[in-house]
Amino acid sequence: MLTEKEEQIIIDALKPYQPTRLAWSSYPITFNSKCIEILYDFKKTPGMIEFIGVEQQLEKKLNKKIDFTGFDYIPRELKSKVLNESQLFFNGKREERDDSFLHR
Repeated sequence: MLTEKEEQIIIDALKPYQPTRLAWSSYPITFNSKCIEILYDFKKTPGMIEFIGVEQQLEKKLNKKIDFTGFDYIPRELKSKVLNESQLFFNGKREERDDSFLHR
């Protein structure tokens, strides 16, 4: 679970990539069930090394293990479960929290 303050830390760290939506889920997409999954869509895609650096920076700031997964890369067999258990926290405007936006 993430607090609003932690959500804002993530939004601020990812602003350079122009996120169009961000969500978190505790449902494991990767093999690490002890991490928070950050689901994302970006207008500007970071390079892999740059993205790993952002992930490490956020893990240190949040003191939590996180993994990033693009909305389009959620495995088909998990997608419904993951999206149903996800919490949208950014969809282009911080104040809007309409979860139907997860399922576009």
